[in-house]
Amino acid sequence: MTGVLVQRRAELVTAVGAVRAAGAPLHVVGGAGHGKTRFVDELLADPAVRDRRVVRGVCQPPSVGAFAYGPVVDGLRVAVAEIGAVRLNPVVGVLRAVLPEVAELLPPMPDCVDEATARHLVFRAVRELLVALAPVVLVVEDAHWADEDTRALLRFLTSTVADRVAVVLTYRPGCGSLGVPGTRVDLAPFTREELDPLVPDADALLAHTGGVPYLVAAGFSVPVAAYDDVATRLDGVCADARAVVVAAAVVDVPVSTQVLARIGGVSGGRDAVVAALRTGVLVEHAPDAFRVANGVFRRVVYDELTGPERVESHRRALRALRGMPGVSPRVLAEHARLGGRLGEWVEQVEAVIAAARDSAVGAGGSTVATGDSAVVEAIEPLLAEPALPAADLCRLAVRYAGVVGAEGLPVLTKLVGDARLTESARAEVRLGRGLLLVRAGVYEGVGEVRRAVAGLRPEVAARGMVVLAAPTLGSRSLEENLEWMDRSERVLARYPEGPGRTTLLAAVATNRLHTADPVAWDMLAMVPAQADAADHRAIAEAACWIGHRDLARAHLRRAPGPTALVLDFHSGHWSGLAARAASSRSAEGALVLAWLALATGDWEGAEQNLAAISADAIVPVLLAAHATAIRMWLHRDRSEEVDDAVKLGLGLLRDKGNWAWAGEILPAAVTALCRLGRLDDARGLVAELLRCTASMNLPSTVADECRGLVAEAEGDVETAAAHYLLARQDSPRYTAARHAESAARCRLRTHRTAATADLLTLVDTLEHLGATLDANRCRHLLRDNGSIPHLRRGRRSYGDQLSPRERDVVRLLAQHRSNQDIADVLFLSRRTVEQHVANVLRKLHLDSRHEVARAFPDTLAVSRPSA
Repeated sequence: MTGVLVQRRAELVTAVGAVRAAGAPLHVVGGAGHGKTRFVDELLADPAVRDRRVVRGVCQPPSVGAFAYGPVVDGLRVAVAEIGAVRLNPVVGVLRAVLPEVAELLPPMPDCVDEATARHLVFRAVRELLVALAPVVLVVEDAHWADEDTRALLRFLTSTVADRVAVVLTYRPGCGSLGVPGTRVDLAPFTREELDPLVPDADALLAHTGGVPYLVAAGFSVPVAAYDDVATRLDGVCADARAVVVAAAVVDVPVSTQVLARIGGVSGGRDAVVAALRTGVLVEHAPDAFRVANGVFRRVVYDELTGPERVESHRRALRALRGMPGVSPRVLAEHARLGGRLGEWVEQVEAVIAAARDSAVGAGGSTVATGDSAVVEAIEPLLAEPALPAADLCRLAVRYAGVVGAEGLPVLTKLVGDARLTESARAEVRLGRGLLLVRAGVYEGVGEVRRAVAGLRPEVAARGMVVLAAPTLGSRSLEENLEWMDRSERVLARYPEGPGRTTLLAAVATNRLHTADPVAWDMLAMVPAQADAADHRAIAEAACWIGHRDLARAHLRRAPGPTALVLDFHSGHWSGLAARAASSRSAEGALVLAWLALATGDWEGAEQNLAAISADAIVPVLLAAHATAIRMWLHRDRSEEVDDAVKLGLGLLRDKGNWAWAGEILPAAVTALCRLGRLDDARGLVAELLRCTASMNLPSTVADECRGLVAEAEGDVETAAAHYLLARQDSPRYTAARHAESAARCRLRTHRTAATADLLTLVDTLEHLGATLDANRCRHLLRDNGSIPHLRRGRRSYGDQLSPRERDVVRLLAQHRSNQDIADVLFLSRRTVEQHVANVLRKLHLDSRHEVARAFPDTLAVSRPSA
């Protein structure tokens, strides 16, 4: 009960029971291709049945011709040859005439008898031979094609040897039962519930195949056997029945008898439909609604039509369906296309657009949504029609450009060069193409938008203006962005009320928010909560990168986005963060993964994730990536790389000119300059920050941290600590921990007891969070100042269990790190690391450090203590 028949288990159990009990025939009933032969194969192979002899034959279709008792004789020939010479009832000799191949194994032929007696002797001879073969299973397949002599023989056998011979009959529904009662097994088509665990798209496969097993086995292709199957089903039916089957294949939606008759051009619609239903090619979908049984049969019937026949059939379908209730304009548009009616095709595509617009308005929108598949699929083939008049092309191309998603870029690219477009239509198509490129992160799109806007009226160009005004896209200077902000705001001032204005308002406010312009908050107050999700995500992104995290969270609650990953990292919500960042496949996700790697001293992971951030990522992400590189190289004492990263990061910030995004890059750059001994450059950078952000609505956190860094480098630890504590006040959890560490580092010289207590608390906090590198740096500070973490509480004995420090060693060993690398990350001596490695191998019962990676592939989990 395996393989294809995994869904036929209940039927197989019933069939096995019927064969073992004999007594009455087993009827296996199913349409063509429903797996009757395969089912019998599985039945005969079942352990409870396979010890029996089998006499098996197949009835031939009328087109082949039949001879008396054919399937039974075919099966007996094989069975007699297998058993050889045995003692048989003399009456069996009558079968010599029909079994010449094994005649020498049969008794002598009886004396001549009349025809009626001879027929009876044949029946008796078959019965006696089957009894001699018992226990035996007589299988007659395709009994719906059995000739009358064979049917009479089978009725005789089932009434005289039913207790000694198990009879199995297979046939199609409605014929072949012989009128003999017995156990019936119906092999119905597969249902969705049966297909769902077997295939990824059960609904589509069911529509294509109707659940017919041999079609299901072929997947979404059309097997050659299907052409023979359909031809056999339609063989001998009247021309009108064929016509309504063709009509159903052409119309491709369930329709009434009357419609099928009109499309098929027949007068006796009812009789034709009844005849077609009996073939199984046509089925009843609902009362007086008929369709072809499945997608495969429809394809077979449709493929048999010649080109002129198809065109005429689609024209008749268009005439029959036009004006019918419930028929969508998409269906009519397709019939007009295939029927070569260009004018009606355009008319129906316009109707599709109108219906989508009405639906959008009914849902509270103002226009067709971007990516509306019905509209896109209706317009796209029409745009490729060479005979389409220029006026229709311009109108439809503009509508297509306004709704298509990224999949339409090739079509838009071709349209931009179409000589039939007017300049204004070309500009709108170019705008649509540019916006799609921008959304895909391709910087080329900004140039396309700029070219398009130059040729459009301001009201039409507004969508492009807000993109050109967006500071996040590319390295264009902020001055250029501000010019476009001013232009887009002038358009906004005269833009009519409605959802379109809300979208424009949200975009204008978002652009201003990125610059921390105080006017942005006035604009945001006018953006309704019911704005599009994309608008809320954009506002959240802008708020996040200028440090207004509460505002960002508020908008993310309405429309989650990758910005939440950045906020969660800074807030210390690290549980599951790595998995969410990886699955986001976003630049923000790669950045967060780099941050997590850096927090655990995983230099390779940090480098790999920084490299994964595309140069086309938004500028705040690129600045944060440069800041991460600076911190990583500082940890590794690579001064040359630190200097390069500082130059790149500050160069991008100054070229862009938007100092509202300095939150990540400035503290890292100031730290690096102070570490490199370039104190004057650090002072100048802080002064530049304060000057450039003086008029901006920004939290003071960044400025406080940078002032603290400079003060600490100057030796003024009291002032430095005060600035760090100010920075800590409004910072989220993980960032606050970093500021608390800086403050404690300064206060160790003047307030040692309090600073030590703060560092001890920080070690616990950072270890619980999983920030191994930061926790070890705090431990190092304590050791350097004569304090050892947890010493006052008594050192815990871990026995054969790994200690927290040993878990750190395991994680780094699993990354194939050298002892010196481990010493640098954990702020330990190389000798101490060697001792930890030896303890780890002993406790884990491993012989080599190279075995650690195989034993602990999930290195992040190793380093995190239980809560």
